[in-house]
Amino acid sequence: MGWLRFLFTVALYSNASAKYFDAGTSEPIFETEYGIMVGKQFGDSDVFLGVPFAKPPVADLRFKDPEPLEKDKKVRIETKTNKPKCMQNYNKKDGSAQVGDEDCLYLNIYKPSNTNHEDSLPVLIFFPGGNFLTGGCQNEMYDATILAPDINAIVVCANYRLGKF
Repeated sequence: MGWLRFLFTVALYSNASAKYFDAGTSEPIFETEYGIMVGKQFGDSDVFLGVPFAKPPVADLRFKDPEPLEKDKKVRIETKTNKPKCMQNYNKKDGSAQVGDEDCLYLNIYKPSNTNHEDSLPVLIFFPGGNFLTGGCQNEMYDATILAPDINAIVVCANYRLGKF
C-alpha cells in the first residue's frame, strides 16, 4: 500500500504547489517542481493527459514500490495525449492476450479553464478499473472534460499497476 500513499501525496502536492500561468499561448500550462506541464484546452476544460507521478516501473524498478520523479523545474513535459494503460490480460477466459505497457504510472488531470492557482477548488481523485485486474484512464467513460467545469473541481484520474503486473 506504499504506492497508494505515494500517489495521494504526489497528486495532492502537485495540485497544492502548482502555479498556473499564461505563457501568451492558448495552451494551458502549469509549473511544478517536477517540470512545466503543457496541456490542451478542450471546451471549458484545461486537460493534462499523461502527467507522470513516478519513475517508469521498468527494468530494476519492476515489482517495486514507485520511486519519485527527479525534480527539474525547467523540463517541459507535453501532456496532450493519453499514455498507455497498465499491463493487463485482455482475454479473461484464458489470459491469452495482454494489452498495455509497464510504463503506465500517469495521471489525467482536468480543471475548469476559467480558474487559476489562487482558486481553492475541491479535488476529485478517481481510480478506474475492474477488480484491480483491468481498466485505465484512457477509456472515454473516464474523460472528465465536461465534469470538471460542471462541478467546478479539479478531477484527477490515476492509472495504477494491475493484477500480476
